[in-house]
Formats: sequence, C-alpha cells, structure tokens
Amino acid sequence: MKKTMVFLVALVFMLTMALSAFGEAPAVKNTAAATMTGGEFPIEVKVDVSTGLSVVFYPDGFSLFEGEYDDSTYPMVTATILSEEVYEKYLADNKDSDTFREDSGFYKYTSSIGELCCLYKVGDKVPFMFSFEKSVDGDKADGIIKCLEFNY
Repeated sequence: MKKTMVFLVALVFMLTMALSAFGEAPAVKNTAAATMTGGEFPIEVKVDVSTGLSVVFYPDGFSLFEGEYDDSTYPMVTATILSEEVYEKYLADNKDSDTFREDSGFYKYTSSIGELCCLYKVGDKVPFMFSFEKSVDGDKADGIIKCLEFNY
C-alpha cells in the first residue's frame, strides 16, 4: 500500500510537470520608468527592459543601451525633448529628403551623418526626438519604439 501511494504521488508529479511543459508561463514585462521635467510639461516614460535594453534617464530625455548599461558604451538610442522651434526646424530641414516618411505619428528620416532619426509629439503636445546609432536599421528602431510608453 505504501509503495502504491509513493508510486501514485510520483506519477501525479510527473504528469503535472509534463503538462506544464505544454503551457507557456506568461511573459513578465519588466519596466524602468522616470518622469522627465525638462520640457513644457512633465512626461512619464516607461521602457520595457525585459527585451534586453537598459536605460539612463535625464531631466530632458534618456539614453538606451543594448544589454546592461556600461558608462563606456555609446548609447544605441538618444531621446530628447525638443522645443517647438527646433522640432519645426528639423521637420522643415528634412521633409524633402528621400528618406523622410511619416509612420503612425512618427516622422522618420536619415540624418546627414547617417543616423536614423524620429520626430514625435508626445500627446500631440511635447516635441520629442529619437536618434539611433548608425547600426540600428528601421525594423530594429521600430522594435525599440514599441518598448516605450509615454504619458504626460
């Protein structure tokens, strides 16, 4: 009887383990957040760091790094709050570029030094710019942008 009970417990344990292998555990979204106060309105930004990004926040923006932050590494993305005048100047200076396009509220273009840049207005009010390292292509930039959430 005792052996049968041990056998049944072991069988139930094995079945539980086997069945749990078929179901995926829910993905954990680990975020880093800060409020940027360097513009006209405070902006809360959240970065999904579970994707392998790390972030350093500043009063007027943030820098994103691939992997764990290291102060000797050049940021993959630099994001900055802009004044309305600077935002409009960047739009005007680049709207005739062959690389300029509008995509879901983001104005994207390649800068004169070969970096992908995105202009965006947080809440249709706060001008913002993302500048991506040269090695970041459009698809990777779109993936990074999807890791960000802004509220003002």
